[in-house]
Amino acid sequence: MIKLNFQTIIRKMEFLQKDKRFPKIYIIVVNWNGWKDTIECLESLLSIEYPNYKIIVVDNGSSDDSLKYMIDWTKGNINIESKFITLPFKKPIKFSLIEWQGYVSFIPEDSLITFIKNKKNAGYSGGNNIGIQFALKNKADFTFILNNDTVVDKNILKEFLSAYEIFGPACYGAKFYYYSNPKKIQFSGVIFDFLRMNFYNSCFNVNNFKEIFYAYGAGFFLPCSIFEEIGLFDERLLLFEENDLCCRIKKKGYKIILVPTAIIYHKVSSSFNKNKANIVYFYTRSRFLWVKKNLNIFWKIWLFLVFTLDLLWSFLVILLEFPIVLLISLFKLLKCIIFQKSSKESFTFIVEKVKHRVLKIKMKILGFRDYMLRKFCIL
Repeated sequence: MIKLNFQTIIRKMEFLQKDKRFPKIYIIVVNWNGWKDTIECLESLLSIEYPNYKIIVVDNGSSDDSLKYMIDWTKGNINIESKFITLPFKKPIKFSLIEWQGYVSFIPEDSLITFIKNKKNAGYSGGNNIGIQFALKNKADFTFILNNDTVVDKNILKEFLSAYEIFGPACYGAKFYYYSNPKKIQFSGVIFDFLRMNFYNSCFNVNNFKEIFYAYGAGFFLPCSIFEEIGLFDERLLLFEENDLCCRIKKKGYKIILVPTAIIYHKVSSSFNKNKANIVYFYTRSRFLWVKKNLNIFWKIWLFLVFTLDLLWSFLVILLEFPIVLLISLFKLLKCIIFQKSSKESFTFIVEKVKHRVLKIKMKILGFRDYMLRKFCIL
């Protein structure tokens, strides 16, 4: 917990009321085949009580006509029901549409929302990097990186700026609650388990500013000067992107601070849930790259040992599980024969069980192979 002088807090918290100049903030949202979530997110952003912000939506090569639906929404032709949005923003909304050609341009001053059409899926890092480049080009003071499957509190920008006036340049993370259960905390910090080489979210209630290991990538805030100093997201990573960014931020002497009054409601990561096999692949590949970039030789060797033991354990589970599953399936088959029912389900059960285990092992091996071959493309 970070200790602060009470009078300093009061003086700093009055900054926004006393200063007539409101820093320009660019909010960056990446969409991929999730226009309904994105529209709900945008509705919550338009409810923010702060006078000087713009929104950039990077469409990452969606195949579900996301851009068409989002543009229709700005014209008032589409409404999204949400338990968080009581009064939708008045339409039409001034927007601009830019096709990403590999270079940035100026955004019209009267555009509240800018849609950037990217022809391919560049992932979390690539999509956000496009938005960040536009924010830097257009002289933004701060960027707010936000997942599209979120809803934000109306005071979130004020809370981030109030924290900034206390601590200065740093990366500021939000406190997350589950969208489906708004009273349950999803993220209030992180724990890194060096034994298993894995990250675990802390879900304890935090009411004070707190220095944390990294800010949750679904929503964090930082001055553009930090991006100018350390660079953008590493696009080779398809997981651990924010972890890597925060490590680079800390190496430059800046802190990662949780702002408990900056509230975001977050749905489950919908993009990766569409293909769970890919999660195993990207997790393996990105974890090795993250450790290579940010930890010393001892932890690199340790990760290899952890990975090897994990593979051996996975093989052992299949060997031990197979006879048990086979016996259960034979029992079900015998039951089907006795009662003259279809036995197809019994064989499907054993086949799917083994296939699932084998696929996970395969994706782990492929992830490690592509890390060793330095193949960091998006599948």
